[in-house]
Amino acid sequence: MAMTVADLDWKSHEILGVLFEATEELTTSEIRDLSGIEPNRVILYRIENYLEPMELVETRQPPTEGGTVVPGKRIQLTEKGEQATADLRESDDKEGVSITDLPERVEQLASLIESLRDDIDRIDRRLDHREEVDDDVADAIENMDERISTLEAYHSE
Repeated sequence: MAMTVADLDWKSHEILGVLFEATEELTTSEIRDLSGIEPNRVILYRIENYLEPMELVETRQPPTEGGTVVPGKRIQLTEKGEQATADLRESDDKEGVSITDLPERVEQLASLIESLRDDIDRIDRRLDHREEVDDDVADAIENMDERISTLEAYHSE
């Protein structure tokens, strides 16, 4: 029996939802940032093994521009994917969350929380670094003030 959109896991549903909301093609990195699903290979696996074979998405490899770096694939919903995602959202709205959906929803929320924690940790590290730089600048200014005072005292003698 062929797999249907309803049979896909929550990560595949989330990828479809992000693409549905997008106004243009997205890369896996952009999908990751918008969905909280990490790492990129998890997204790429679902695209290559489920969403593309089911003709829900199409991918396009942009040409390399002179360098050796290959740009990321661009991904967008097909018409079939847009309709399937709209139908899926409509059925979710009607049905709400059932008890059988809860483990999957908990996993989805745990993944989102983990992604947000990583973002917070990254921001904290940046702030810590900036505080260290601010302290270094303040020390340098204080040192310069002392030198200026010493030079002024020496010059006035």
